[in-house]
Amino acid sequence: MPPTPATPQSRSVQSLEKLATSRSKSTDEKLAIVAQEFEQIIFRQMFRSIQKSSFGQGFFDESGSHSQYSEIALQQLSDTMAGTASLGIADSLHAQLLIDQANASPAHTGLKH
Repeated sequence: MPPTPATPQSRSVQSLEKLATSRSKSTDEKLAIVAQEFEQIIFRQMFRSIQKSSFGQGFFDESGSHSQYSEIALQQLSDTMAGTASLGIADSLHAQLLIDQANASPAHTGLKH
């Protein structure tokens, strides 16, 4: 029996786990990547909602392979839009995560590692 293909969610979880254990990236770089991925998710959900509410029709005919192409197109559009920082969600989230990280650091809380 062939292995079950990974879903986008499971690939995302796997990539986040790999990122979390990566020693080649700084914490700041990791937070920026996570913030960017979050913005991609926001765009993807927004485009799916637009697609579903477009008078009962999607961007493509939703039968058969067209739904796969539609999903790929939505994912690519979401990734591209998030990469342009057009809404600034990733930048704002990244800044907030840096503040939260600084506030939770052992030096700030008085805890020792």
